[in-house]
Amino acid sequence: MKKLIGKIMVFLTNVLALLFLPAVLLLSACPRLNSETNANDRILIPEDGTTTRTPEARPRGFPERVEGVVEHVSDGDTFILRDDNGTRYIVRIQGVDAPEKGQAFGDRSKSILTTLIRRRRVRVTPTKTDQFRRLVGGVEIDGRDICLELLERGAVWHFSRFDRELPAGLGEKYEIAEATARSKRIGLWSDPDPTPPWDFRDRQRESPSR
Repeated sequence: MKKLIGKIMVFLTNVLALLFLPAVLLLSACPRLNSETNANDRILIPEDGTTTRTPEARPRGFPERVEGVVEHVSDGDTFILRDDNGTRYIVRIQGVDAPEKGQAFGDRSKSILTTLIRRRRVRVTPTKTDQFRRLVGGVEIDGRDICLELLERGAVWHFSRFDRELPAGLGEKYEIAEATARSKRIGLWSDPDPTPPWDFRDRQRESPSR
């Protein structure tokens, strides 16, 4: 009798495991929430960094457009926006690369972006998320291209390696804006030999840790 009961218990355990396995797998496959301090500060976004050019190509949960007020400027090309629902987004401006913190003109670049957008209502048109799960996209205020203004003020570099992700013709427009600022020695171009931020980052990674 005891052996029979034991066999029945084993059978029931196996059946329950089979019933709950699909649910466990489903939960583990769900995309993670971007970690913030509370539920209102979370946004569900894709994590694969896939470039999305059309609504049909957008992963589920990927916003076509984000509008809100800029709460904080992190550096010359990154800021935090809060939309009307209280959701916070970390936004990386597409098409440009700002000097890093600790790099020459890094503080000035941040200051210029802060003057342009902090506490202002902006519109972001995302194209993808990057490896840091930031929304990457174009940024506008009242129809003005903030990326273009940053280039014209010599606050950032044109990040030409990602021109393929920009709307047609915009990369050329940014290239001209940078060349004009460089020729007039505006902003970071007042330095006769400025270091591109991507080279600065490479050197930081290569330098031995202290």
